[in-house]
Amino acid sequence: MRFLKISEKGRLRRALLKTAASLLLGLSIGYSMLLCFKSFLNILDRINLLERHLTLLEKNRSEMARYLELLTKIESKQGRNKMTNERTVAVTQAIMEACLLNADIGLTEDIVGGLVDAESGWNWRAKSNKNAYGLFQVIRPTMMTYLPKLGINMWTEEIAFDPLLNTKCGLMYLVDLRKMALADGNDSWVDVISAYERSEALLAEIFNDSKKNRTSGLEHGKKAMRLAKKWREG
Repeated sequence: MRFLKISEKGRLRRALLKTAASLLLGLSIGYSMLLCFKSFLNILDRINLLERHLTLLEKNRSEMARYLELLTKIESKQGRNKMTNERTVAVTQAIMEACLLNADIGLTEDIVGGLVDAESGWNWRAKSNKNAYGLFQVIRPTMMTYLPKLGINMWTEEIAFDPLLNTKCGLMYLVDLRKMALADGNDSWVDVISAYERSEALLAEIFNDSKKNRTSGLEHGKKAMRLAKKWREG
């Protein structure tokens, strides 16, 4: 009788051990599956990250190609009064950055190139009889409007001629004119560049529907856009 009780206890112990082993095996398999699932998620994250990197790389490659093309053209456009290499690079970067930031309003390298071709012929020492200075032919009142945004609260001829400051002020003014024109329902770059050239005039003289005003002073804008086309075509 005692032997039977010992046998039953043994069977019970074996059954418990078997159940425990099964549970441990199940937990082990479950844990392994969990690890596999986490590894799968990690792989997916890495794939997504790689795709984002490839997208950025492709975008950066495209932007770099645009930048190098712009730099090459600016270098070739300069005549006797050439900027230093450092200034040429800085001006190129400023133009590229402005075009990327304002792509939604249609600002492109060829429009900027055509504008500067018409304004100064890429002569950073250019000064007009209206006292417009530098690459973008910016007059003093216009430059004083934008210099504080660059942390400068004074104006001198040295500052006015500075290629980078002149470029940044000219681009900010051009972008503001473009936004004002678009807000008025005018999508014409000819009108915008004509308003840029006649910076002392009220924008209404360019942007309204008057035939007289729309035909006066537009030749400069038309010239700039013809030059922009040549710039785009290389």
